[in-house]
Amino acid sequence: MGFLFLTGYGLQAQWQPVGTVGFSAGLAFSTTLALDAAGTPFVAYRDNANGDKATVMKFDGANWVNVGSPSFSVDMAYFPSLVLDAAETPFVAYMDAANGSKATVMKFDGTNWVNVGSSGFSDGYANYTSLALDASGTPFVAYRDNANGDKATVMKFDGANWVNVGSAGFSAGAAK
Repeated sequence: MGFLFLTGYGLQAQWQPVGTVGFSAGLAFSTTLALDAAGTPFVAYRDNANGDKATVMKFDGANWVNVGSPSFSVDMAYFPSLVLDAAETPFVAYMDAANGSKATVMKFDGTNWVNVGSSGFSDGYANYTSLALDASGTPFVAYRDNANGDKATVMKFDGANWVNVGSAGFSAGAAK
């Protein structure tokens, strides 16, 4: 796995690697990318070399380094989605194999990866998780909701619990 950036302009533009190409320990599935305010890239992925658990790395200007422990999820983490808050704290949402393939969101507290609310908070399987933060830093997660006809559901963290935003399974048909 490697990340590239575009240099130059016009016909001379070329993609250049960011750090070492192939920096992950093994295969990296479902990569997701976020940039901090200074443009530092962070990536989250399902880490095949470490039991398909979630791993987050960032580029420190010279090397790709782990953010906390690699493979920090309890079990396999499918469809990870990465965002950074205003303080550049990374948050990751994923379909959590350790919790019945339901949605889990974790954040890095500077030392460890910790749950945001309860792990496995969705009603059913949470496929294709997509995480966003509002202007005040409230996390929202959208996903294909197996418990509601594979339609789209959005939930937000209210400071204590994950709650639906509108009705669960609100899309007209299946969402992906």
